Amino acid sequence: MGFKDVMAFLSPYLGVFLCIIILICCFIINYTTPSSIEVENVYLQQMDYNQQRQEIFGNANINRLELAESMTNYAIYLKEKMERERIKEEQDIIYKS
Repeated sequence: MGFKDVMAFLSPYLGVFLCIIILICCFIINYTTPSSIEVENVYLQQMDYNQQRQEIFGNANINRLELAESMTNYAIYLKEKMERERIKEEQDIIYKS
């Protein structure tokens, strides 16, 4: 029995095996790659998430600016109050003298 006889005997089995491997590979590729609709949905969800994050950070920045402005106004108020108390103490010292 020569090589040609072995190949003639095994060729149908090798053909069937090759077809089965090709079918399995096609099914694996088909079920593991996302469809274009899934990719588009994921992209839209990411865009919505990014927009929500931008709105949240924008609101946080506005809140920080408002807080800084109110702290500045409070510091100015305290400075004026201390100045009034200092002037009042000086006037009390002048009147007592």
